[in-house]
Amino acid sequence: MAFLRKRKMVEEEATAIGIGAPDGTFDAPLCDDWRILDSDMAARMYRNDMQLFFNFGAGSAVRGIKGTMMRFQQRSTSPKKERRVNAGAAHLILQPIEQEIYNLMTLAVQGHFEKGFRRWLRNSLQSVETSEVTDDDIIKAQWSNPSAPRRDLGAIMANLRGVHLSDVVEGPLLLELALVANVVRHGDGPSARQAFERYPDLFDEAPGSEEDGLGNGDSELPERLRVTEERLALYAQAGFQFWHRVQFAYTGEH
Repeated sequence: MAFLRKRKMVEEEATAIGIGAPDGTFDAPLCDDWRILDSDMAARMYRNDMQLFFNFGAGSAVRGIKGTMMRFQQRSTSPKKERRVNAGAAHLILQPIEQEIYNLMTLAVQGHFEKGFRRWLRNSLQSVETSEVTDDDIIKAQWSNPSAPRRDLGAIMANLRGVHLSDVVEGPLLLELALVANVVRHGDGPSARQAFERYPDLFDEAPGSEEDGLGNGDSELPERLRVTEERLALYAQAGFQFWHRVQFAYTGEH
């Protein structure tokens, strides 16, 4: 049996309208390496919090801007010239704002997941008899730090729970989410370059020459980031599914 092994992400419920209740599609069978700990008692709360946060927080923001854009688009076809011109101008002005909302909601979803994830690891540490990992390691760890495994959140999860985050079904999306959120948070810098190299489809093509995106255009990469509504929903769904698998392994209940 494989616990949290990589399989195709379930996308049916991943919409900006909301995350649906678990239906058994992504339950989590145990494997020999997974360690169930009392800290998993809180996983149901983390799962439900992610659902509520997305459905009534991030999802509401997306629905709001989409509704506004749709109204202006409809008005842009009005037979009245002044109304048509004003609505068309407003729709054009709001396009970059709409994209910024998607990007910012990505940061919000990631921050919400990370807060619970770190707390879960710290509580897991208290239930492990012996480990080289310390509480300070978890507090200061990064999402990717291969040169210092004790300060790498995925490696810490493997140390405490027996499965590396990258080997979890939702792991690749959650790690992508962490990197993309760093681009939104910090702007130009190493995260932007790494995200562009790993996930080029998330960025608009560079204006001008091809070299703009491969060396001297790094400062423009954050402005070219284009998280879609569908990608944002998948990020939230990944966090929800991760917590569901953990809690299902602990309780055997939905």
